[in-house]
Amino acid sequence: NSMKDVENLHKTIQEQKTQIAAKLAAVKKVTESQITFVRHLDEMQNLIPNGIWLSSISFTGSSSTFECKASSYYEISDFYNRLKSSEFFSIGAFPSILEASPEGGMSVYKFKLTANLNNLTIQTRQTKK
Repeated sequence: NSMKDVENLHKTIQEQKTQIAAKLAAVKKVTESQITFVRHLDEMQNLIPNGIWLSSISFTGSSSTFECKASSYYEISDFYNRLKSSEFFSIGAFPSILEASPEGGMSVYKFKLTANLNNLTIQTRQTKK
């Protein structure tokens, strides 16, 4: 009976070893991968019209937030429509616009846009062996 117990214990240990190896492989894959926003940043520079400047940009998971200033409502509308037609961003409602302190004698408007990121690329880092 003790030989059967040893065989069962050996089988259980082998199954656990296989499960642990699979979990380690999954963890390794996640830690060697990173989401890259390079194409989105590249697209952003093409989408921003003259008269718009970014105060801040942040990426969280699969969304991005842009805090911006503009010299006119037209530029805000133009930027919103460009983002809306981009294959890299899905954007929601038109932003609320606040009048900011004038800069250089010109009116300045502040607004914030949040967009979901489309076509994200996951790159795998090559690990040294």
